[in-house]
Amino acid sequence: MANEKKVFQVPACMTGCNALSNAVLKLVFRTQESMNSESMKLLFELYEKTGWLSFNVESIEAENIANLPVIKAGEYESKTPGQRLRSTLYVLWTKKGKPEKTFEEYYMKCMARFQDQVIQQIEECEG
Repeated sequence: MANEKKVFQVPACMTGCNALSNAVLKLVFRTQESMNSESMKLLFELYEKTGWLSFNVESIEAENIANLPVIKAGEYESKTPGQRLRSTLYVLWTKKGKPEKTFEEYYMKCMARFQDQVIQQIEECEG
């Protein structure tokens, strides 16, 4: 079936949980067993895709998820893409040891570099 939804399920152990900016969490999982080539193929097809995560200490069965609340995409997004970018740049600035005196200085330099890159791409498109 062409429209069949692919769901990846494998026994796993959560090995990491880090708080990032914007109340975002980075979750790290390790599979508990070797995966066959079909499972690995599906997993790699899902790589870098946005999806939904359900986690339970027991195998997830259909009845476990039948009554989950419906969550619309974007429901938890409280910031604009620009605000998220600014917050991410702030985290990078702190991780780099605050190389500029103020974050505003750092932000303006980053945005100027980004603008230069976009202008260069525009010029390349124009030939």
